Amino acid sequence: MVNVQAARKYAGDVRSSPSCDVIAFACLRGIPNGSERIMASMFERFASPGKGNGLRATTAIKSGKLLFSSEPLASCVSTKVAKDVCHRCFVRRETLLRCSQCKMARYCNITCQKQAWADHKKECKCLRSILPRVPTDSVRLAARVIFTLLNLEKSRNEELYSLDEHESHLSCMSEQKKQGLSQLASMLELYIKQEVPEIAPAIKSFLPESCRQPLDLIAKDTLMQSGEQATWHTFMEALPKLEGLKAASDWRTLLERCTRLLSTEGSDVPDENLFKLRLTDMALDSAIHLGRWEEAIRHGEKTLPVYRRYYPDPHPVHGIQLMRVAKLQHYLERIKDALDTFKQAFEILKITHGIDHNLVAGLLLKMEECQFEMDQ
Repeated sequence: MVNVQAARKYAGDVRSSPSCDVIAFACLRGIPNGSERIMASMFERFASPGKGNGLRATTAIKSGKLLFSSEPLASCVSTKVAKDVCHRCFVRRETLLRCSQCKMARYCNITCQKQAWADHKKECKCLRSILPRVPTDSVRLAARVIFTLLNLEKSRNEELYSLDEHESHLSCMSEQKKQGLSQLASMLELYIKQEVPEIAPAIKSFLPESCRQPLDLIAKDTLMQSGEQATWHTFMEALPKLEGLKAASDWRTLLERCTRLLSTEGSDVPDENLFKLRLTDMALDSAIHLGRWEEAIRHGEKTLPVYRRYYPDPHPVHGIQLMRVAKLQHYLERIKDALDTFKQAFEILKITHGIDHNLVAGLLLKMEECQFEMDQ
């Protein structure tokens, strides 16, 4: 029978390795050489209705014999162990070299770093473009799959099962799952726009049908650019100068310009528009730095429903934003609102950071403080 461990590792699915939390998407690819052709002659493909594709032995095979070895189509280290594992060889080490550009990828040594550069180059640029935010594991892995498929030379190796043979299960999904996939697709578009500015044409040109259908939700989901382009285009053009003011810590000028833009143009642009969200976030940051708490809370509360849509729970970015707003509510003595918002942040961050994390411990103290003040 086919080695179970190998079958699990290369079963054409997204799985997490228990040893180092490596998430991989594989399609049983192989390097075309004589030894693999010999090994491949020991088994055959078959389809099991309702269960998927599989392999079965065609001759007697000794226990422990390696039948097939192949690299996954794409892989990435889970964010929760990204600081502890080499992103090339997946070995755990106490001391790792960190990529000086994206600040996320880590390697055992210069050799691993150089070997990983071909796969990391595009990812590095994308990670830098959305700092300080960190995309979810699913978004990072999907991006790596796309980058690999856009490289035609890489994707033409011999395969036992090609990506083209995978099925789309979109029609079987509930509306809730479709909505979640649509949100993931929106984040994916934002993440890879530095490398694939027009992702919809790329999908139609390069990806197999099984991938096109769910990822094509990107083209249908106009959340990030909702509203009339003539109205939000002003926000988009203003962002580079506003980012410059933020980098220079010119908080007063930044707040004045953001407030003016949001008051004159903002009413015609939906809150979900990405450019409006970025302006609102900058207005929040500058108001906090200037100690203008009422303005800060007004901007902060406007961002929460939008953050929930862009970062579906449990996403740490949404959790951190909830915590920021809760602290403002607490400072302004809106104790009941603050307690409710702290609780929402706690439910997210206890999953993403762990119950023993200092951030989560601080949230528990804040919740107890709010409850004590309400009981007085």
